Amino acid sequence: MLVKHFMSRKVITIPQEMTCFEAYRTLQGHKIRRAPVTGKKDRLVGIISERDLLRILPGTPAQASTKAGEAGMDTTVDKVMITQLHSLFPFDHLDKAVAMMLKHKIGGIPVVDQEMNLEGIITESDIFKALWGFFSYSGGTRLLFQEGMGSKKEHLDPIALCNETKCVVNALLRHRLAEESTMYYLCIEGEKVQELIEALREDEYKVLLVQRNE
Repeated sequence: MLVKHFMSRKVITIPQEMTCFEAYRTLQGHKIRRAPVTGKKDRLVGIISERDLLRILPGTPAQASTKAGEAGMDTTVDKVMITQLHSLFPFDHLDKAVAMMLKHKIGGIPVVDQEMNLEGIITESDIFKALWGFFSYSGGTRLLFQEGMGSKKEHLDPIALCNETKCVVNALLRHRLAEESTMYYLCIEGEKVQELIEALREDEYKVLLVQRNE
């Protein structure tokens, strides 16, 4: 799963010479919370968010008429934008994007080429859409199963069991639980799904959910 498959390619950008007031109106108009900032030759030079802009813009019409308010509205984006950028390449794995967002507590990351030309942006919304795509497969059978907690048994690989029963794997997600166990989400198709379920149980997997989609 690569970043390029899930990023947004139609990116709203903010020129670095735009005023903070104009930038805020641009974000509001496109219903987005952040945007990459571009400089000469449309190179990526920073990123700006609603939060950054609201720190400098006046909060009320009365404040806007003051000298400080006027100065805030006329301040250009390059004075406020974040320049210590976290960026990704299109061929980075999606898990790198997730790890970066969690580590730095950010909601969006620009995607660039080797010369820092903007290719797209990936946001937390794009991540959620990707997960929805994995979980919402409409065909076949969905299984949720778990290794025995604290078990020292070497379980068979679920993919190997699928191959043995000639079940086609449409999606497989794996999550390590705190109880020294692993949970699996598996979406499959085939005529021997029940045989696979029995094989999982024989191998001491705990089958938590079987959902057959019509």
